[in-house]
Amino acid sequence: MSREFLLQSNTHDPCPTEGHGEKILVVEDNAAMRRVVVEQLAGAGYKIFEAANALAALAILRECTTMDLLFTDIVMVGRVGGRDLARTAVTLQPQLKVLLTSGFSESRLDEDDAVASNFRLFSKPYSKKALLRAVREVIDD
Repeated sequence: MSREFLLQSNTHDPCPTEGHGEKILVVEDNAAMRRVVVEQLAGAGYKIFEAANALAALAILRECTTMDLLFTDIVMVGRVGGRDLARTAVTLQPQLKVLLTSGFSESRLDEDDAVASNFRLFSKPYSKKALLRAVREVIDD
């Protein structure tokens, strides 16, 4: 085996994280957190749309082309939270994949609402690598 092949095979990540222009709608009411997530996903090759709340997200989903993924916080300020947004979003765009995020534990979410079992839950806090891997897995699923 050549040294070049060994170097290439050792640097290959078996869990891809890069995007290929897939469209992701990021919904997060914390502006600083939303900005970080948007920068990380855009930097990885995804096309990003963003909203500060569920109502703004629904307007984007109604008016824009097909999205590949909805990445939304569950607990947000306003009368519509991430759970209701996810339910409505998949009726508007049935092919849409959903990744919910929250700082609350999964067990608490399960007690609060069965939605936690219908969509993948990604717990905060998370690293950039974990975010990119989770997004890629949901899109590829």
